[in-house]
Formats: sequence, structure tokens, C-alpha cells
Amino acid sequence: MKRVVLSWCALALLSVGANAQAQLLKRAKKSVTCTPPVCQPVPIYCPPSEPAQVHPYSAQPVDPNSPVPPPPADLPKSDTPQSDTAPVAPMDQTPNNNEQNDQPQNNNLPDQPVQPDVNNNQNLNIPQQQSTQNLSASTSSSASSVAPNMIGDFFGTAGTNRILIVPGEITRSLADFARDSTTGAPVPFTASNVGPSPSSVMLTTAGPLEVNGDVSNVPVASTTFFSADPFSPPFPGDFNLSENTSVTSAVGGAYPGAVEIRHNESTAFADPNSSGDYNVFVDYTIVDAYAGTVSPFYVTVPGNNLAAAPGSGVGRMKLAENTSPMPRDRVFVNYSYFNNTPLAAGGVDVNRVTPGFEKTFFDGIFSFEMRTPFATTLSSDINGGIANTDDAEFGNLTMYLKALLYQNCRIAFAGGLGITAPTADEFRVRDAAGTDLLMVDNKSVHLIPYVAALFTPNDRLFAQTFLQFDVDANGNPVYATGFTANGPSGTLSQIGRPHDFTYMFFDASVGYWVYLNPCSGGLIRGVAPIVEYHWNQSLGNGDSTRGTVNGVAYNFEAPEGLSVHNAVLGVTTILGNNATMTAGYALPIVNEDSQFDGEFRLTFNWLFGASRPTTRAMRASR
Repeated sequence: MKRVVLSWCALALLSVGANAQAQLLKRAKKSVTCTPPVCQPVPIYCPPSEPAQVHPYSAQPVDPNSPVPPPPADLPKSDTPQSDTAPVAPMDQTPNNNEQNDQPQNNNLPDQPVQPDVNNNQNLNIPQQQSTQNLSASTSSSASSVAPNMIGDFFGTAGTNRILIVPGEITRSLADFARDSTTGAPVPFTASNVGPSPSSVMLTTAGPLEVNGDVSNVPVASTTFFSADPFSPPFPGDFNLSENTSVTSAVGGAYPGAVEIRHNESTAFADPNSSGDYNVFVDYTIVDAYAGTVSPFYVTVPGNNLAAAPGSGVGRMKLAENTSPMPRDRVFVNYSYFNNTPLAAGGVDVNRVTPGFEKTFFDGIFSFEMRTPFATTLSSDINGGIANTDDAEFGNLTMYLKALLYQNCRIAFAGGLGITAPTADEFRVRDAAGTDLLMVDNKSVHLIPYVAALFTPNDRLFAQTFLQFDVDANGNPVYATGFTANGPSGTLSQIGRPHDFTYMFFDASVGYWVYLNPCSGGLIRGVAPIVEYHWNQSLGNGDSTRGTVNGVAYNFEAPEGLSVHNAVLGVTTILGNNATMTAGYALPIVNEDSQFDGEFRLTFNWLFGASRPTTRAMRASR
């Protein structure tokens, strides 16, 4: 029921996003008032001695022959504390129409000195105290657009479970009507009393009978059956029969490897096609091996969660990893080193790389993102209880549809839906001889609805948060081997289709631009330390998987839920006009369900179009 509710929530969120699109595009044409300095820069002086870095909000270049003295070497004093940078304008912005006045003016008046006109804000490019802007992400002047991406923390596997499979008595069943070997139809039997009524009823047939088993066509010496109880004519429609030892002997001959042949029942059924005749049904159990004659074996389940085994070595994708609530145009790559994950006994170090892209549409209000993870990690094939811990594995592809639901000068709200596609390899367990013991096929699709918020009270401080759910929509089928007297057969039969945990993820991040210099012509134009908290909580326990194949019982108990709390410390930098790089380190706060001892993350984003991490000043200075 919980999964149904969350799935409906995901569909409702899509519907809200579709309806919001029209409203957002309509709002984009309306203006909202923003108070400086949050969205609109204030005048700042960039030295004209650096011709490649003319700042559009500085006074215009001064004629050296003018009586007006050149600007001072330092910024002018004022009652307002001065920043060492130009105020931050949007990351996701393109210049608006007012920016056509940002370039130095040439009035072609050589006889008159060029002087700043303090009464003309257009010449000085000094903004008015009240400015208007659009909601559109590509034209708004919000500091939220320059806030960096969240770093992230998640791996997605906690704990490892070795499950002992002890084969019980290995049996097969032979239950069928006595049939004609040529036509395959049930053979009709004629009923008669053996002695004076009431007496046993004797069933006889004219045709020969045979048993077809491991050894074909074993004839039955006697085709006569007797009722278990005495009857007088007319005989009942159905009645029980005593064991025919000739049939039992023939079954034993047809299954020569069996250690025991057990007669369960024989029954006479009235023949629907021949009045007064009967069909005979027999039921036998063929015991191939007794308990204890087949060696027990272990099945190692990474993450203690059979449903999540496919792709578990690469880990789960969570939205709050190198992303922002703001839609952006970018190509990116994420690198994560997870130290001592509990994928196998003794721990496994995982190196994961996730390339991807994000592209905006509908004037930057929506974006589509795709991630394609792969890693050197535990192999998805475990042979003889041993797995390669340095295997290259491809993970599950993840896609997100992001929508900017609301934005003003200080805050932005977003929401959307992600989908995880089953692109990772299936998970297999084999014995030392290479015989399949267990397989978890990768079929599940995950629905990942989320909401997010970004808060930028000024041009330096930023905070963002995500709330995300992850719902396994259809589960992964689990197959287990059958057995013969000699051990596992390798023939797999489905024993269940468990669902992965339903997760809730809460992520919060706070950072501050300690250095932000859009006038700089250098490589590093901004530096911001970041602190993050991540809470990853399963909503209840997982699904159990139980089944029996050839008398061998498989019982995978429901995995207990987990709660993971991680802290992240990191720093992000703006590189030139179109790139950012972020480094961070994650540590578990609570160790009970920890997924690693530590994690190092390094992310790189190359932004294009309207999403370059530049202010208007930086674009003018190129």
C-alpha cells in the first residue's frame, strides 16, 4: 500500500509540474521587484589599467587630458561595507536588454573631456534602487543562480549477509493418470466385484501399461487395481485404490538413481467419456537423496538485501549529488572513492565515476538530466564464494526531470521526478564448478519524486535542501537451482520477486563565498567552503523471499531497515567563465548502518549557454 501511495504521489508531482509549466511561463512575463544588493549589482571600480577587464559597473574610462582626475587606486569609502568582489549576478542568466549600455560609451566628442555624469545612471550603469526582473531562469537576476551544487554522500549498500542453504530431502513427484503410451489419453478401466457383494472392486484394462521416467518405457507387470474399501453395485463415482506393487516396481525401474520410491495415493475416477468405466490416477514421490547427503552451501548477499543485489557494487544514484535545485545547462563528471564498503567480508574499496549531462528547456524553467555510473568494485558474479573485488561494473542509468516551481530574489523552489532504469548486470552466485545456484535478474524500475529549495539571503551566503523518495515499482525476480542426488543441477526456478527498500532522503547544505572576484582574469574566480548533512532512511523493512525447488527450501528473511547519517565537508571553486570544480569528504555520523568508513568526492561541471558561472561583469571582461 505504501508503494502505491508513493507512486501516486510521483504521478501527481508530474501532473503538478505540467500544470505549473503554463503558469511559470505566464509569470515569466510579469516583473517582480527586487531590492539591491541581492539581485542587482552596485557600482564598483575595476582598474582601467587592466584593459581586458573593463567592468560595466565602473565609471567610464577617463581621458588622460581631462581635468577630471582618474579614479583612485582603492575603492571609494562609503557607509556601506564594500565587498572585495563584484556583487553576484545569476549563474543561469543571459544579459537582458539593459546590458546593451554596459559597454564603454564613445560620444565622438574629442573637444570635450569625457566625464562621468552623476545624474545619468545609464552612463554610469548604476542601478536604480528598485529593479524589475523576470521569473525566467534565463533572464532573472537572482543570486540563487550562482550558488554551487550540493556535493552528496550516498552509496546505497549497508551490511553483507552470508545465508546458509542446507538441502533437505531431495525429491521429485510422479503424479498422473495411467495413460495409453501411443495416444497419451487416460486408459479406461472396467470395474467388477471380486466376490459376493459387498467386496473389493477390481479394476482391469486390456492395454499394457508402462512408466516413463529417467529410464523410458518400463512395463507394468500387473495392470489390476483393487479398491481400498468393499462396495456393492452400483459403484461410487470416485474411490480410493490400494497400492499396486507392480506399478511401484515399475516406477523404481524408471528412476534407478532414486534411494526410495514412496506411494502416496491411487484413486479411481469415473471416466467422463465412457459410462461405467474408470480412470486410474497414481501419485508417487521419488526420493533422490536424503537430508545430509548433499553438502550445504552459502549464498552471499551484498547489502543484506537480495532485491537490491543487481548494481549493488556500483551503488545507488541519489539526486542530491553534484546538483542544484536550479535547472542548468551543463556536462559533468563525478568521481567517488568509497573506503571499506561492506560489499564482502573484509570490506571493498569502490572507485565510482558518473558522467552525465543536464539540459534546460522552456526558457530555463525545466531541465532533463541523465547519469551513467560505472565503477571498479565487487563483481556481480560470485563463484565458489569468491568474487573479484576489482571488477569493472556498469550501474543503473538514472534520469531526472527538474522543474523550477517558484523563484524570487532570495529563494527558489523546485521539484521533479527521477527514473532509474535497470541497466546493471544481473547478480549471480555459482559454485566452484561454475554451476548456477542463485540469480537475481535486474528488472526493477525506480520512481524518484523530489522537492528542493535554495536560499540566498545575500550574494555570498547560500543554503539548499532536498527531500527525495525512492520507490521500487516492480521488484527483481529471484531464481534458485534445483538438485539431484549428485548436487545442484544448475536449472533455475523462480522463487519470488522481492522489492527493494522504499527510501526517504533528506539533504541540507550551507556554504559561503569567502572569495568571489568576477573582475579577475585568472583561473580561480570564486571559492566557497560547504558543510552538508545527509539523512538516508528506509521506510520499513525489505521483502522476504521464500520458495522450494526440488524439495530444497530457500528462505531469505526480510532485510531490516536502515538509517544512515553522513556529514560532508567540501570546497567549491569557480574556474574561469564556464566551469566549477568541487572536492569533498563524507564521514558517517552514526556507524550502525554505515556504508563506508569514508568517502572522497571530486566533481567537475562544464557549463554552457545561459548557465555559465559568470556575472554580467565577468562576461563583459572576457
